[in-house]
Amino acid sequence: MNFNQAQPIEVEKLHFDTQNPRLVEFNFTNKTPQAEIIELLWEEMAIDEIILSIKASGFFQNEPLIAIAEDDHYVVIEGNRRLTAVKAVLHPSQFKDKKLDFLLKGVKPSIKDDLKTLPVIVVSSRKEAWRYIGFKHVNGPVKWGSYAKAEYIAQVHNDFGVELSDISSQIGDTHQTVQKMYQGLMVIQQAEKITNFNRTDITAPRLYFSHLYTGLQLEGIRDYLGLKDFDEEPQNPVPENKSKELEKLMFWLFGSKKLKERHIIKSQNPDLKLLSETLQSKEGIAVLETSRDLTLAHESSLDSTIVLYQSLIDAKLSLQKVQSQMTTGYNGEEDTFNLAKTVAELSQDVYYAMRTKRNKNRSDFNPLSELDS
Repeated sequence: MNFNQAQPIEVEKLHFDTQNPRLVEFNFTNKTPQAEIIELLWEEMAIDEIILSIKASGFFQNEPLIAIAEDDHYVVIEGNRRLTAVKAVLHPSQFKDKKLDFLLKGVKPSIKDDLKTLPVIVVSSRKEAWRYIGFKHVNGPVKWGSYAKAEYIAQVHNDFGVELSDISSQIGDTHQTVQKMYQGLMVIQQAEKITNFNRTDITAPRLYFSHLYTGLQLEGIRDYLGLKDFDEEPQNPVPENKSKELEKLMFWLFGSKKLKERHIIKSQNPDLKLLSETLQSKEGIAVLETSRDLTLAHESSLDSTIVLYQSLIDAKLSLQKVQSQMTTGYNGEEDTFNLAKTVAELSQDVYYAMRTKRNKNRSDFNPLSELDS
């Protein structure tokens, strides 16, 4: 790709790329209106900082956009954020954000005139530009998130036939990390092919790829799916006989509006760890499938001795907190006193039941000693 071959192209002929790895996360298709894409880019991609740069210095001619010709226009495969900023300067009425008027104050007419055409390198295919785009966005100065990285890796590997080892060398990441990202995206695509999961139908605010990508490294989740080793690099990592388990996992992670399945994973820490541990127990899986309560399912998967001990620790901490609030928190209210009385009685019942069981298990236990206690 020769950067000296940039040519001026009218902004009106430049379209946004729905296949851009950073935009795929928002479920755009070739039929998505350009107005919807530009609105998303404005809201999510910090376009205002580029506008301020253009306002001060104009468009940097030595950083051309990269595009492919398509019908009577050009699809920009590198530079969608900059194209959005330029369109905002030239056509502010297309944007709903009122702060744009403030940002555009003082933009010189000469700068607007210069923006009517932009320097563009026209390539024959996406494959021709993959190395440059990967260097710049995966681990370069303008980094993408993990989902966009995975989309880029999968596109280059599956569509262009480039080995993952070659991709990892180009983007400066470890081969193992690239394999894990690739596997995560393949699991999503496989779920959409063989289950009722659909990434456009989730109840989570957005498809948090990091939840899946991280979870697939945990033993309990891998075993639950019968997941193949990521270094095999299959496009269908989950065995066909595990399709039901795959669907359940995707719904636990992301939910389904259509099937009224709420997602139960709210955060990576501690939810993913709890899920992985739960899936290592038949009892835990059964409770999770019936109740969809991760806390309850996790407790059922644990040894009762561990649950009892942890519950006692929690009770102790709560009582210590109550004790610290006595001076200012209690003013003689009867209902509060009655509640404290109930807690005390419960605590006493637990203590005596535990002491009785403990003494019966002791070889030197004398039943008569209980009468003196």
